[in-house]
Amino acid sequence: MLTLDELLLILTDCAGSPEPVSGAVIDAEFADLGYDSVALIEATGRLSRDHGVELDDDATATARTPRALLELINHG
Repeated sequence: MLTLDELLLILTDCAGSPEPVSGAVIDAEFADLGYDSVALIEATGRLSRDHGVELDDDATATARTPRALLELINHG
């Protein structure tokens, strides 16, 4: 099961952000957090490669918050 902290570290790494975001952002939209579609696509690729998580191609379009993406990852 992927945690919020793990997801945020992956997103921060993929976005090239110099500062990680805090756990208080679970319901904030990715766009408001500064994560664009390229960062989300890269993050889903990394989740697939490193964690064996297979997400539908539309996952980044439908999951607009960290909570929604964690729900897809952890509960399919």
